[in-house]
Amino acid sequence: MESQEIATNFSNLNKSDLMDTRASLWAELLFTFLPFLIIALVSIYKNGTEKLLYIPEWSLAASILIGQAIVKFITGLLPFGRNLNLGVVSLVISSLIVLLLAPSLIVLALIMTLEDLPISIALIQVFLFIVAVIIFLFLGRINRRIYIQSNDDYDC
Repeated sequence: MESQEIATNFSNLNKSDLMDTRASLWAELLFTFLPFLIIALVSIYKNGTEKLLYIPEWSLAASILIGQAIVKFITGLLPFGRNLNLGVVSLVISSLIVLLLAPSLIVLALIMTLEDLPISIALIQVFLFIVAVIIFLFLGRINRRIYIQSNDDYDC
């Protein structure tokens, strides 16, 4: 199966497949958001919302989502076999680790060890979480489309 063939056939996917892709990805994300809802409710009850940005769960969730995105990226590439450009694959995986996973783990360590945490660190961890959600959705959507396309190719 050629990579260009899959890329050009993405537009041929039906609306049902696209809705299924979105639904399955958002279903996974809802389980990521559930602890935040509980933490937010407890935090608001105990001491208001001012400490909500400082909880380490933002960085933890960002790390988990980036890890899941990397797995989705790699498993999405499996149908290509030897037709991969390994340099590009290495660049994407390295970029995800160096630019998102490592910083979110560093911020997590800072939040757990510093007593007087600056607002910039709190905002960075929320930013990393938002980027992780976007990357997760993007790579998850590509993964699912490749899976659907590769199964359609085998059915022919």
